[in-house]
Amino acid sequence: MDCRPPLGRRHRRRRRTQTPGSAQGLAGAAGWQAQQRWQAWKTLVAAGTPRAREWESFHPGRPTEHQAGHNPRFRRVLTPDGAKARFEAQPRVLAMLAVNGQRVLPFPLDPYELAGFHAGERVYCTLAAQQAVVGQMLVLPGGFAYRSVTTSVADRLGYQHATLDVLHRLNPDRHLAAVIRTAAV
Repeated sequence: MDCRPPLGRRHRRRRRTQTPGSAQGLAGAAGWQAQQRWQAWKTLVAAGTPRAREWESFHPGRPTEHQAGHNPRFRRVLTPDGAKARFEAQPRVLAMLAVNGQRVLPFPLDPYELAGFHAGERVYCTLAAQQAVVGQMLVLPGGFAYRSVTTSVADRLGYQHATLDVLHRLNPDRHLAAVIRTAAV
């Protein structure tokens, strides 16, 4: 299944002149890479493991859902380390970590993208392609900012849709700047 959006006749003619650094070029490359990751995940991980809870369902600081007799006195609160340990102890997440450790793929499978993987190939590829164009936050002149309300797949898709609408309405003579923040090494 091809994850890139279908192009109309008008866009097909223009596609030949698109540069690799253009928005369409970025989205196409990111969509193709996401498709490779999703297919690998489906084959190597999802086919042999039960469905896992996504990271977003593990809330450090909140009581666990496995309470002794639902008695408030016996509620245990998850610490951040405890939440991470419970998340990573699930068979599907363990399989992803094992595939990453074996280095059988030229790319890692991110366990924290599990909600996107579970949503299906089309959703996962759309998230990746649009993320390559709009990033995680858009700040406009005047300080107005667009960003996802939560980390849920639906909120991320809503943010990306709204941001792409803003970008498509910009004058073609506007210049955009991208800022990438990476972890300190």
